[in-house]
Amino acid sequence: MKLSTITMILSLCLVSTTFAYDYVIEDGDNFEDLSLINYETLLMTGGEGHHLNLSNWSEATIQNTAPLVDENHGGIWYIGLATYSHLDFSGGEVHQLDLSSYATATLRGGLIEVITGTQMVAPDPHIEIICGNWSWDEPTNILIGTWADYSTFDIQLDDWPPYDPIIENIKFTIVPEPFSFLLFAAGATLITPRGRLELA
Repeated sequence: MKLSTITMILSLCLVSTTFAYDYVIEDGDNFEDLSLINYETLLMTGGEGHHLNLSNWSEATIQNTAPLVDENHGGIWYIGLATYSHLDFSGGEVHQLDLSSYATATLRGGLIEVITGTQMVAPDPHIEIICGNWSWDEPTNILIGTWADYSTFDIQLDDWPPYDPIIENIKFTIVPEPFSFLLFAAGATLITPRGRLELA
């Protein structure tokens, strides 16, 4: 198959993927206030907005935004997730992320200033954070750590009793650093089937 044919097929796949979303927000776009309902979907690769609300089984994939300046400029000021909606956030900047009922979020990068929530954890946490490391300061309720791409996060957790604390509603998935993974793999090759170290 010629290279041009392969390029054309890949281009068509990318175009069809983009068209699969109900809303696509790119650099220079401003959605202001937007609500997704039922099974509506959004892909955001740039731009900004004020309030983004998701309900029922709607889904948003946010890969990037403009830098957050204040409530009316840049990034996204507020993202509200309700019922069974889902957010996949891998980049960009948001002031507040709020989860209620059975909504879920996967967070893997970017800037998130505050997470609030009115959820009970059982049976499972509703938020997954994919990162390199993390720590939590109980007195200030601040979560800090490093995303898998080595950028850092510093998130204020805002609890709303009698709902479960946000820290209990987070599942942390640790992604090992590439160097650590290579050391682990190299160490595994030095071990024989009997569990002895082979040095020669």
